[in-house]
Amino acid sequence: MDAAVRCSQIDDAWKVLDQMQESGIQPDKYTCTILMKGLHEDSTPKQLSKVLDMLQLALPQCDSALCASLFRGIIQVAARLNNTALMMRAFNHMLVQHVLPTATDHQLMIQTLAQQGSSAHCMKIWRHVLTPVSDCQQSPEAAAVAIFTAVMEELAKRERVEGMICALESLRAAAAAGSLAPKDAGPPRSQKSIENDASQMLEQCRAALMQAASRKQHSSPAFRRLLELAPEHGLPLDALNS
Repeated sequence: MDAAVRCSQIDDAWKVLDQMQESGIQPDKYTCTILMKGLHEDSTPKQLSKVLDMLQLALPQCDSALCASLFRGIIQVAARLNNTALMMRAFNHMLVQHVLPTATDHQLMIQTLAQQGSSAHCMKIWRHVLTPVSDCQQSPEAAAVAIFTAVMEELAKRERVEGMICALESLRAAAAAGSLAPKDAGPPRSQKSIENDASQMLEQCRAALMQAASRKQHSSPAFRRLLELAPEHGLPLDALNS
């Protein structure tokens, strides 16, 4: 199987898997890592789903670093294929296995989901971003602003105006819904403190959206229209000057 993948004969690698399973040989962590190397833009949703299923069986053999790497690989391929269902399935499995997504993982998932207009899924990722982690030095709000800014720049490059609005609206909804912080995530904060932090975060994110849009307004009618409609979306035009 490894030789087939190294020679870019991906179909042959999957045939080997079929032969293994027909012979009663169960896939292990090595099977997962080899097939992950062969995943690419032409990989089918069925192949991605099968790798994820195998990963569940192989998890007891994987250390935390390998587990995170495998999940991350699935998310990256799912993003390239715009397969939001598989992406969310992988994300949910990560949570069950206590694998913490990185800021890059969050950015890629939100960017992909926003492009697809998947507001509910996007909101779920934002709520995870806004959940405090006890050993993280950066505040959830600061992390959200950094991720949002990166998402805006990527969506602006692709002229995904609707995706930019979806990302902001889903973040706003997640902030309004409140944090999902576990009880041991740190000292409790007052409701006023949470609301102030959320308000500052959203203001910074609005500014990031407007700045990304303003850099494209001269070359894209869609972005000029976004700036015209900005007040209707709670996006003050003076954010351009911030």
